[in-house]
Amino acid sequence: MRSSLTFIFSPMALLATFLSLFQLSASKRFLLHSSSLFTTLSTMEGSAKRSLWFSRTWEREDIKYKRWQLFRLEMDKILLHVIASN
Repeated sequence: MRSSLTFIFSPMALLATFLSLFQLSASKRFLLHSSSLFTTLSTMEGSAKRSLWFSRTWEREDIKYKRWQLFRLEMDKILLHVIASN
């Protein structure tokens, strides 16, 4: 009688263990997926901020370069005027 109970309950215990592990695995996968989603969203936000920062920086550098070119042009005009007047 004892062996027949073992024969019946042993697979049931293994099945219960398997199902509980599978359920834990599913919840762990859900948590990993949601944390991965938040990481992706955070990364996308950081990337957008960096892209905006770089575009503004390049824009500022471009303005500085243009100002430098205008300054140089004015200095060249003044220098040519000084040289021509001597």
